[in-house]
Amino acid sequence: MALCIALQLDLEQSRDLLARADWAFSPSSKVDLIVQKAIIDKQYDIMQLNVTLFKYTNEILGV
Repeated sequence: MALCIALQLDLEQSRDLLARADWAFSPSSKVDLIVQKAIIDKQYDIMQLNVTLFKYTNEILGV
């Protein structure tokens, strides 16, 4: 997912990239939902995204 943010992919491109790696966004994952929202809103600042992720999930994306 961090690569999707770094490459500033839109949601469709992100889903395609993840599918090629046998991954997918999970609707039951808070992290996945937050990352999807950032992608939809074109918020590609990984540092700010990590602040948000940590606030709600205590997890971050790799940088």
